[in-house]
Amino acid sequence: MARGSGSEGKSLNELILALGLITLTFDDGRSGVMYVYPVLQEAQIPANLAINPTNMWDPGDMYLSVVQVQALQGLGWHVVSHGMTHANLASLSPDSLRWELRESQRVLDSLGMPTRTFITPYTYCNELILAEALQVYENIRCGVQAKWSVDTLQRFAHGRLVGIDVSAYHDETLDRTYSFGTEAGRGRLRQVLKKAMSQGKFVDLFLHDVTPADTAAFREFVGMLQEFKANIVTYQELE
Repeated sequence: MARGSGSEGKSLNELILALGLITLTFDDGRSGVMYVYPVLQEAQIPANLAINPTNMWDPGDMYLSVVQVQALQGLGWHVVSHGMTHANLASLSPDSLRWELRESQRVLDSLGMPTRTFITPYTYCNELILAEALQVYENIRCGVQAKWSVDTLQRFAHGRLVGIDVSAYHDETLDRTYSFGTEAGRGRLRQVLKKAMSQGKFVDLFLHDVTPADTAAFREFVGMLQEFKANIVTYQELE
């Protein structure tokens, strides 16, 4: 469970109430992960990969291949479902929605990557998506922190969850409030995490692609996370 916390024997809910928990997720399974995973390995901080199997089968230069995902899994990373095709689930028929949810889980399971966690593409969610997803998964992340305050984050790591987008977007029109790529973003994130942990909340920090130019900033980000290392888990530890 939460490494270094000395809390063996406590239930998951007791741990969250006592400590608060943090998980780190790379959405979309993009190949930029390979630039920074050694930084996480050095810090002994595992992460999650939110994978679309269709991209993993035909990765090109943009996405991680099956072999790369399996290699990270072997290092203690956890694979979670992000749908089969990264479709906007809100635009699908009920049958297509169910296929995205169930087929992605089936494929990941067949590859030795079983999961009970689903990350909605584009963070889009409605009551139908949530209801259908909860028929298959235990944990559903379907929102971003920009739309909710820390005070409304879940205490328990099951059901509907929201995340904090910490991506180092280079496009200034995108939300960089908590960007790992800037000192100001990392500072704001640290304050949010301190408050969330003091309230015993669960937080998913997620990001998208990472470039070689982001490596130094990512190292600073991981250095900041060391303050919360006892709180950091993967979704596998919550399933």
